[in-house]
Amino acid sequence: MKLLDHSQGNILSLYWIWIDSLFLYEIPLYGSSRLGVIKENKLLKVKTAQNTIGVMSLPIPVNIAQSKNTTKPSVYTMGKKHYESTDWLGNVRVTYTDKKSWQQNKFALNVSSSLDYYPFGSVMEGRNLETIDYRFGFQGQEGDDEVFGTNNLWAYKYRLHDARLGRFFSVDPLAGKYPYNSVYAFSENRVIDGVELEGLEASKNIVVDPESGKTKITITVDIQVKNSSKMISDKEAIAYTIAIMSQVVKTYSGKIDAKTEVYFDYRISNVGVDENNNVKLEGFDTDNAFYIEFVDEVQDYDGSENMAGKVDKIGDPIKNRFQIRVKSFNNPKLLRSVNAIKRTGAHEFGHGLGLRHPWDPLNKANDVDQKGKESGYEPENGISKETIIKNIMNSGGNPNKELRPSGHNSTQSTPIQRKIITETVPEQQ
Repeated sequence: MKLLDHSQGNILSLYWIWIDSLFLYEIPLYGSSRLGVIKENKLLKVKTAQNTIGVMSLPIPVNIAQSKNTTKPSVYTMGKKHYESTDWLGNVRVTYTDKKSWQQNKFALNVSSSLDYYPFGSVMEGRNLETIDYRFGFQGQEGDDEVFGTNNLWAYKYRLHDARLGRFFSVDPLAGKYPYNSVYAFSENRVIDGVELEGLEASKNIVVDPESGKTKITITVDIQVKNSSKMISDKEAIAYTIAIMSQVVKTYSGKIDAKTEVYFDYRISNVGVDENNNVKLEGFDTDNAFYIEFVDEVQDYDGSENMAGKVDKIGDPIKNRFQIRVKSFNNPKLLRSVNAIKRTGAHEFGHGLGLRHPWDPLNKANDVDQKGKESGYEPENGISKETIIKNIMNSGGNPNKELRPSGHNSTQSTPIQRKIITETVPEQQ
């Protein structure tokens, strides 16, 4: 069996190799996440026909001599595609094919599997149907049936989860940062509303006061620091990070509506001390890379070097990079001011948590929205120009020069922007 992986870790195809024969077994289907699989079971290459006899009951392809003008008909076989339907925890509950069946004078879905789970991931006996070998199940993870039998072991990114015990086999790689947790606990034992996430990321915790009905959302950011600048020391990079994260806390904490408030907190995860008790950066984890990188210059997407900051992916609170420029734009021998750096950091952080510029057509925060060119990028719907000017997601790139921020004091966020962030960040386990 051979897996080919995408650069982001997504499986692109699954192969079987038997003697001299190569079979394309399965192709996952993706949208923004996995949608299902195509069960191909297709023989790709064979040296001799004898080698394929009895293997997966697949036919041996016949070679037909073709001229340049010969065309082959395209044949599509229904029933190879298996789409998955998941619940609120990401559990694959039902898979169904693209082949419809005719029942009682109407078309009906052709269900290929259905599963009900116990809280920690074991499949309920007598409440499952599997007509195909569908590899994904509990919380969307891949099952390993060779150790404890079918649907009892689930393979997460870093550890294997024993669904019978509700525990991981190995120690949590982040155990040192969470001393109050068991090193083998699964999802902090929150299996009704929590999903296991492994890595350094932004996560949220929601608490509702039963008397007042008010909701308090706390977003905690586990952040790493990488110093790629030749102009600042690791100690200065840590100080800049503290300044940026302090601005993040100040900017994005506040009310969403009359009964909902959000608060920010942060932890810098890769800071240590040397033998002289001086702070230093250590143990940068590339696999769990949600981090700030300080550089002398930030390359624009067109290759130029005139940006103050840049985020790799808008709306990814799990794995992301925030590049921040430290070199002054006016004098290459000097550094940018602390106020400039921390505003840039908070601005790029907003992008990473799902926010866009006020003039961006994809901006969903309609309480800080500039319309398109047809209205001259002017704010409408009762939004004042001051709201745009002072907003953290505004920048010097605003196409309306009158609405560009002045200085580095434009650090405000709006209720809808804060709501977008809470919807982007996953809930803490």
